[in-house]
Amino acid sequence: MLPVSKNCRPSSGPATKNKKQSTGDIMEGLKRQLLTELARQNSVLEVVMACVAQGIALYDRKLNLVLHNEKYLSIYDVPQETSLVGTSKLDMLSMRSDRGAYSEKHFRTYLQQIHAMLSRREPMRAVCELTNGKVIEVNAAPMEDGGWLCTHHDITTQHKLQKTIEHIACTDELTGLYNRRVLEKTCLDALSDCKPGCGTAVALLDLNGFKQINDAYGHFAGDLILKQVASRLRAGTRREDTIIRLGGDEFAVIQPRIGTAADAEDAARGIMERFQEEFEVDGRHVFVGSSIGISYCDTGKTDLQHMLVEADKALYRSKESGEGSLYLVRFGANGPAIKLLAQDDAGAGMPAAAIRAMPAEAVVWNGYT
Repeated sequence: MLPVSKNCRPSSGPATKNKKQSTGDIMEGLKRQLLTELARQNSVLEVVMACVAQGIALYDRKLNLVLHNEKYLSIYDVPQETSLVGTSKLDMLSMRSDRGAYSEKHFRTYLQQIHAMLSRREPMRAVCELTNGKVIEVNAAPMEDGGWLCTHHDITTQHKLQKTIEHIACTDELTGLYNRRVLEKTCLDALSDCKPGCGTAVALLDLNGFKQINDAYGHFAGDLILKQVASRLRAGTRREDTIIRLGGDEFAVIQPRIGTAADAEDAARGIMERFQEEFEVDGRHVFVGSSIGISYCDTGKTDLQHMLVEADKALYRSKESGEGSLYLVRFGANGPAIKLLAQDDAGAGMPAAAIRAMPAEAVVWNGYT
């Protein structure tokens, strides 16, 4: 066996050096390729972010903003040179709120929606009505890494168009009052606010003598009367009341938070007094009276159907009693009770102002107990 020198070492000749250089060149080339591809993707992303109609905001798992486009800034009237990267979602909302972008009520609702979204990690859609008149649709979706992608779309024009369509669909063309499409929702909303001493009243009103005017002077005259009735009802009710033309010469007045039953009676008398003056039709002066039936509840222990049925019964009794009579059905602990504001035939045909002046003993409870 030949002896081996302890000082013998592997050769590091040209072949080994070339191998090291080749590996380094490969790694450097891959690095350049990756950087080039990353730059290309960033360029594409910038173009996409600039071209989309929505504002884009990307948050990390800690809800800090990591990316946004210029459209996002313009939607919320933030200067374009501003960078919000690194700002938390809560701070973003607080900044907008401090600038008065949200009403207090809407801000609370929006925060509740966001809290629910984060708790469930489910997609969210919200429509934000800003105080400057803008309406923004916000959509948020969770990301796999724990972050969130949010889009903000200015839908102000579409929202206004939708509101216009809804208004047309819910408005009586002749009088400009609401039509019966809004009756159910308005009543339900009003009933939800009922509490002792602060109730809801539903007043049904029917015109007396209207058919005779239509027959004598034609439908054009009848239309003029209905327009004047609408004006008098607006003048004789509160801002928060809803006046509805049910059809023909029938109307309804929904009165939320009216107070007590006595307040509802006073409001009805005020409406009736508006009909003591004659109407003018093409130079002619004609008299059109009204009959009113009211249902009132401050306990929340009834439903929409009962309110309307009892108001209709009260209206029927009022028409039977003659001009100037007034009936009110009150829902109490023992069920509905009907109150008559014209004791006998002497009250029939009496102007509302005269009824108001009647002594207390002339106002009696009748019917249910």
